[in-house]
Amino acid sequence: MLQSRKLSIAVATAFFALVACVLASCVTESPNPASEWMTGEPKSEGWYSVPADRVIDLPAGSVQSAIAELGDQSAIPLDRKTFERLVRYWAWPSDPKLTPYLVRGVALEEPLGSINVRQNGTELLMEYNGPIVRANAYRLPMVVLLPSPPTKVFVAALLYG
Repeated sequence: MLQSRKLSIAVATAFFALVACVLASCVTESPNPASEWMTGEPKSEGWYSVPADRVIDLPAGSVQSAIAELGDQSAIPLDRKTFERLVRYWAWPSDPKLTPYLVRGVALEEPLGSINVRQNGTELLMEYNGPIVRANAYRLPMVVLLPSPPTKVFVAALLYG
């Protein structure tokens, strides 16, 4: 009886510690702070996933240059020269209807998360999904191939667990 009560207290303590961590925001800032890019999720419905072959991760060596390139913009079109400098390993889009856009995004320094890019008309949602962990958040721009310029970019982190 005494052992089960101790176990219950330990479980309750762990649960409340987790809740406190979530309420206090488990996300810490790295030298590349993500908070200035976070907008939260949109309230609208009708979002669909952008096909994975139209979302391009930047090589680690290009991230700081891409952040500088974006400046205070949420998304910018890329010319061929800038695209090739930032991406290097990816060919210019063969579909003339698609333009590469450099777009704001965020991630956490942990291995289990993923970034989903969703679209609703000309609005984009750059959404990081990952477990609740105490990890550094950082800005992670990406290249997205789109038929028209995004008019609004939402950047959010959804934590689960």
